[in-house]
Amino acid sequence: MMDPASRIRYALEILSDITDDELKEHKSALAPIFTRFSTIISHRTETRASILDTAVARLSETDQFLKEKDDLTNLVLERLITADDPRTAFLSNSTDWLLFLLRALSTRYLVRGYEMRYGTGQGQANNSRRSGKIKVFLEEEGLSGSPVTNAIKTGRKLYKAEENLEIPGVWIIFIPALPKLAHLCADEVGHMINFLSDGRYPELIDAARRLSKLWVECSRLYTIYIPGKGRGSVECKYENSVST
Repeated sequence: MMDPASRIRYALEILSDITDDELKEHKSALAPIFTRFSTIISHRTETRASILDTAVARLSETDQFLKEKDDLTNLVLERLITADDPRTAFLSNSTDWLLFLLRALSTRYLVRGYEMRYGTGQGQANNSRRSGKIKVFLEEEGLSGSPVTNAIKTGRKLYKAEENLEIPGVWIIFIPALPKLAHLCADEVGHMINFLSDGRYPELIDAARRLSKLWVECSRLYTIYIPGKGRGSVECKYENSVST
């Protein structure tokens, strides 16, 4: 199999030989591809610093929300019960912090299932061949749509941080930055993890450790509830209990 760079060069060589009339004849088939190229090329990018700084800036907001909620697991359960399919119901953007949390739980559930079946255990987001298995995974789970695909692609970056740092609570501290992670390239993901492990953002690491028990409790509730509804075949065995 050709590497991505060779495949791109090969495709461009073919397109360069096509006449203008042929392009016009097949423009309806080509339009989505060129739209995708234009979006990717013109889209903003994020850096490790912009992601980490967002997490730091919103940390007090995260803590405030958690202090105001006496029983967060109860709130999560209430939303799960009323959702048509909890795996996909919370993947859209929202300004509500509880929905932020549910989006992170959904994303982590999907990513964990994908990694258990097709991944490396390290959420390596730059492995294009493994990313190509996402479509197969979704078909096996009876899922479809770009929100689910994008959630897995983005979530694998944070899953890699969780696995490398061995701190489940990173999902909570990065909840406000989750939309931005979609625009963080694979190399920057590695640098971001290094910044955290090197102690350059101690407030984030401290908060992640402190919130790990809460994240594990919410995740267990989420992963137990979905199989109980008979949806999908993902078996998400979460990490060992996190001590207080």
